Amino acid sequence: DNVIDLNYYSVPFAEVTNKKYRAIGLGTSGYHHMLANNLIHWTEDEHKEFADDVYERINYHAIKASMTISKEKGRYSCFEGSDWDNGNYFELREYKSEKWNLLREEVNTYGMRNGYLIAVAPNGSTATIAGTSEGIDPVMARFWLEEKKGSIIPKTAPNLNEEN
Repeated sequence: DNVIDLNYYSVPFAEVTNKKYRAIGLGTSGYHHMLANNLIHWTEDEHKEFADDVYERINYHAIKASMTISKEKGRYSCFEGSDWDNGNYFELREYKSEKWNLLREEVNTYGMRNGYLIAVAPNGSTATIAGTSEGIDPVMARFWLEEKKGSIIPKTAPNLNEEN
């Protein structure tokens, strides 16, 4: 959240919208690596349930954190009338369990610091440094070559073998 205020904006409109909505982009790296480690195949029904569970957890904790920061620093300026404010965000996603209902009440009471939370972003360099797979896309081969800025870089899928 602090990055939004401390950032240098070369485009004035970007600063206006960033400070108005306070959007952050929590992304994912290592998704396919996690599937392989749990012996879950991309094309199986189990994968859909697994993905729903993982991303519901990420979403829940992101919302909870934004709501908690809102208690301290205030709501983002467009909270009133938003899907967060009127509860539509939770209805559209059919979040109706007890924990989600409690979070909905907290968001209604304290607001949200950030208007947008989750984004699927390219994170190849970060994933390479962390020794995991990139983003959410499936790994199509155990070894491949990637071209970047005129260089060819050999890549390998971490922990991917004949069994997973």
